[in-house]
Amino acid sequence: MCHDKNKNPDGNRASISYFGIPMSDNNAFFDDKKKEVAIRWLNRCLPNLKCECCGEGKWILSDNIVTMPNYTGGIVLGGNILPHIPLICSNCGNTKFFNAITMGVIKKGEDTNG
Repeated sequence: MCHDKNKNPDGNRASISYFGIPMSDNNAFFDDKKKEVAIRWLNRCLPNLKCECCGEGKWILSDNIVTMPNYTGGIVLGGNILPHIPLICSNCGNTKFFNAITMGVIKKGEDTNG
């Protein structure tokens, strides 16, 4: 959970928003309510986020939650995953991945299969 250590001193909302760029047709789980949770977390925790590649501060929230498998020394199908939400620099495409559980978008142990 974010502790507001980077709180924006003048209270202005950061330029992190959802522009609805569809990256697949299967986004029913990451609905608008969950996207708003992600946007609020990003704006609260990283209000002045700048891209380390190009220096811009305009970001696009991905339309999908992506997963990373846990590394156990080999490939394991059906194993544990780490759900992440991509945040994409609108200028250069640099992509950051934020843990969806830490953000409060997914509850630990939540069934995401519907």
